[in-house]
Amino acid sequence: MKKKFKLIVLFVLVLSVVTGCSNGSDIAGDAGITDTGSSSNVIVSTEGSGEVTKDEQDQTTTKLMAAADEGHDFSHWEGDLSGTNNPEYIDNTSRKEVTAVFVAEDESNTGETDENGVFKLINSWGEGWGAFKDGSHYISYEAAIANNLDLYLIEPRDQYQPEALAVFEIEAASREDVEISFETAEGEKKLYPTDAPYDYDGSMNYIEANYKAGDSAFPGNNLVLDISSLLPISGEITFTINNSGTSDIFLKNWEIEEYSDYPANPDNTYSSNLSSEKIGAGNSKSFTMNVTVESSVSAQALSSSGLDRYVRDYTEADWRSRREKNIRAQSNSSNSAADFGRGLKELSAAEMKDALESGIVKTLDSTELGDGEIKVAGEANLDHSASQHFPPVGNQGTEGSCASWSTVYYMLGFYQARDQGWDLSADSVSGVDQSQLMSPDFIYQLVNDGQDGGSYYTDNLMMLANLGAASWEEMPADDSEYLSWGSEAAWRTAAAHRVDYPIYYLQINNYTDIEAVKDLLDQGYLLSAAIDSTQYNDSGIWTVDNYSDPYLDHANTVVGYDDGYQSSVEEISIK
Repeated sequence: MKKKFKLIVLFVLVLSVVTGCSNGSDIAGDAGITDTGSSSNVIVSTEGSGEVTKDEQDQTTTKLMAAADEGHDFSHWEGDLSGTNNPEYIDNTSRKEVTAVFVAEDESNTGETDENGVFKLINSWGEGWGAFKDGSHYISYEAAIANNLDLYLIEPRDQYQPEALAVFEIEAASREDVEISFETAEGEKKLYPTDAPYDYDGSMNYIEANYKAGDSAFPGNNLVLDISSLLPISGEITFTINNSGTSDIFLKNWEIEEYSDYPANPDNTYSSNLSSEKIGAGNSKSFTMNVTVESSVSAQALSSSGLDRYVRDYTEADWRSRREKNIRAQSNSSNSAADFGRGLKELSAAEMKDALESGIVKTLDSTELGDGEIKVAGEANLDHSASQHFPPVGNQGTEGSCASWSTVYYMLGFYQARDQGWDLSADSVSGVDQSQLMSPDFIYQLVNDGQDGGSYYTDNLMMLANLGAASWEEMPADDSEYLSWGSEAAWRTAAAHRVDYPIYYLQINNYTDIEAVKDLLDQGYLLSAAIDSTQYNDSGIWTVDNYSDPYLDHANTVVGYDDGYQSSVEEISIK
């Protein structure tokens, strides 16, 4: 019996060795990688020419630093890590397998010069601003990499028409004390100032806005909210007003309007027939109405985004990078040296973590977006600002509304004009049909905390998705006024000019990210970049020599790129 048992054990041991050797050989042969791991839980391999060093940060975290061999560049991580951060950090409390991917360095992409192309940025300081007197500035690919350029974008909602609107008038002394929501069996829709929903993949999550609208009184006109995401409605709809202030609030009236061809007259209007209902200080009150509103489009709720398949998890390296950035906690609205408005407020590392965990912001994975092949100098260029659908360069004046100008006026304005076939070709705002330009002030004055001190990207983009933006015709930009919420006509127009959730974020760390940004531009997207307005220069281009250690205070819009050889600014073909 003992002899038989020994033979069984020997057979199992031999089988284990053979199986293990076979698996190891297959992995190495298929991926062409070298295992540089140790006995720790983090097993690191490399693909291409380079190596990875590991450093224990604490009992639960390992730092990974990729170093490319001469003639190669670090591209990205694979396995239990993704993205282009270098260094990267990973939990080491369980077995992790990570591959560092290195690629051959193109002769013109040496990482030591600015002769690898530029991105074109559009500012909001007027059509005659800048070295080229057209409102533009440029940043070289190398400068974008060296300064880890932060970028934000959002999906357009093409051919969108609201099918149900809630129309109401409230008398309240302070906007920040009022919380408003509409609820049906299908879900809930909230109006600012509270938080904004994200209902991708059938779930509803909420992230509170950083800034609301301050303590000014509600306007003396109807407000309008698109509630098409709640359709179909067959039964009760509940309108709830929560008053957290010390003064009474009065609901004048509320109605539900049904549309089949917005903005034509409504097919049906359901009225509450209220005259004036009081909501006492510190109290909440709900009102109900029975309505029947069908939906001709089953997906009137916010649609799943085409970019969502390119997202990755937010990592500790992302958090550490953001923590080290020079981000203004309180951004001044104007630049005293040039008397131009700025006003960008960037999320802190902790705030960004909350936004990502809530699902309202998602990090794009450049390795999934890119086509895997970096475009070499001279291959391509693109300039969306030359399109007939791009709005004329505008001027925010001294107002701290740069984030609204970038996301609302340029980004949404471009998407809407392209979707509707509007021709915005003109040298200035005054030369365009004002109903076809988007109003940055409509959104800015909803998210500036009741003062002209700037706003956050996330607040602007959340409100664009939740409410939409009015046109310039109903609410022209005015840097002398920052409190108005706009007329009823402005709110009605906004319902048809919305974008989609979520907000996407990308940081440029290497040429893999450069390629991803170019691919996004090729697909028709615009991106908003967080930059340092104090470093603008007379040459019109930021390089590794004249743009460094930026103190982020301003938003510019990325509209194009030029891969051409940059021996001088004069050779930029898209200027």
